[in-house]
Amino acid sequence: MLLRVRALTSVFVSDFLGSIFRFPFWWYTEGLISVLRWVGRSLKYRWRGYAIGLWFRHFFTPMYGAYDWAGRLISVVMRAVVIVARLVAFFVETIMYGAIVLLWLCAPAACLIALLMNLSMGFDVWQRLR
Repeated sequence: MLLRVRALTSVFVSDFLGSIFRFPFWWYTEGLISVLRWVGRSLKYRWRGYAIGLWFRHFFTPMYGAYDWAGRLISVVMRAVVIVARLVAFFVETIMYGAIVLLWLCAPAACLIALLMNLSMGFDVWQRLR
């Protein structure tokens, strides 16, 4: 019986309490690196999805085979509008991914503050009931 209690205590101390103390280190090192890699992959995917490089490569190619001056001018203007719109959309997505990273950084502190506020309110109620 005593051996089981020691084993259970060892598991509790090493696994449970160890993971509680290791969590902040993991969150701000390995976890943050993982999130930053995910953001990098996502932005790379979105850049390819918008095909901005392709739009730049074919910037002066006439659309629909219209090789007259009016067709070339309309093609250049339309491609410029499309490129600007896609760059704006990509910039907005980059800002959103940046906000996700900031939320990742602030989440443990916000949860700790919420926990402490909740505990203090419960302690306050407990004091009134006594």
